[in-house]
Amino acid sequence: MLRRLCLSLFAIAACRPDTPAPPKPDGVAATSTPSASGSAKAPSAGATVRGTIESIRLQDINKAAGHHTYNVELMVRHAAIEGPLAVSREAIPPVVAVRVDKVYFDDLTEAQRSELAPDGPKAELSPKRFRAYAVGAEVTLPVTFTSPGLASLRAP
Repeated sequence: MLRRLCLSLFAIAACRPDTPAPPKPDGVAATSTPSASGSAKAPSAGATVRGTIESIRLQDINKAAGHHTYNVELMVRHAAIEGPLAVSREAIPPVVAVRVDKVYFDDLTEAQRSELAPDGPKAELSPKRFRAYAVGAEVTLPVTFTSPGLASLRAP
């Protein structure tokens, strides 16, 4: 009985449709994914954030014990946001998190590790400097907004 069930499941899994999937309607990107409300929103393209770095935050996104992978975010108090946005300008808070990098702690040199995490890796690090970025510095960053309070650095 069990063997017959397994053979039936194998036969179903091996079936392939004779016709290809129908094409997507015009204007729908193949990579867009609908949000919980059912509508897909494309990220903004070509936005620029000008402002002051209030803090630098490294958040550990790796859940494996002994491995630390950090998203590096600049908390920027913006003076201006220029360019087209996929989010409402009124919804953008005064301080925006801008993701600028991803860092694998094991790949850093010993000097970089001691500068970023003198007490060792933690769930969140708050250094005063990260590479060319420093708290209090003025920045102009080309970004893509993914939500009102979060943007990612994009290639200039």
